Amino acid sequence: MAQVKSAIRELIEEAYLVVPEHEKLHTHPTFTCYNLLLQAPDDMLTVVSTCLRACYEANIPPSVGAAPGKSLFQKAYEIYCRKKEDSGSKLSGQDQEHANETKTSQEEKLKSIQSWQETNELLRQMILLLFSKAEEHLTKPK
Repeated sequence: MAQVKSAIRELIEEAYLVVPEHEKLHTHPTFTCYNLLLQAPDDMLTVVSTCLRACYEANIPPSVGAAPGKSLFQKAYEIYCRKKEDSGSKLSGQDQEHANETKTSQEEKLKSIQSWQETNELLRQMILLLFSKAEEHLTKPK
C-alpha cells in the first residue's frame, strides 16, 4: 500500500510540473493544494487514487467544482491515463483482469458514472477539508 501512496505522490508532483506557470506562484490555491497533498495522510491519498481510477473507468476527467487545484487534478488525470495506456497496469494496484475488462452494458456504464460522481464529490470535500485544517493550524493562537 505504501508503494501506491508513493506512486500517487509522484503523480501529483509530475502533474504540478505541467500546470500553468501562474498557478505555481506561492499565492495561488493550486500551489497550496499541491503542498497540502504532498503532506496529506495516506488515507487522503487513497481518495485521490480511487477518484483517478473512477475517472479513468468512466472516461471522464475529474471535476472538483470550485475547490482549489482543479487544473492539478486535470493534469494528474491526463498523466494517469497516459501511464495506464502505456503500461496497461493500474496505479491503484487493482487486478490486471479488471483493468482489461471493457464496459459494454448500459448498467456498467451507469455504475461507472455513479462511481465517478461519488468519488469526485469525496475528492472535492477532502480538498476543502485540507484547506480548512491548514487555515485552522495557521490561525491557531500560540
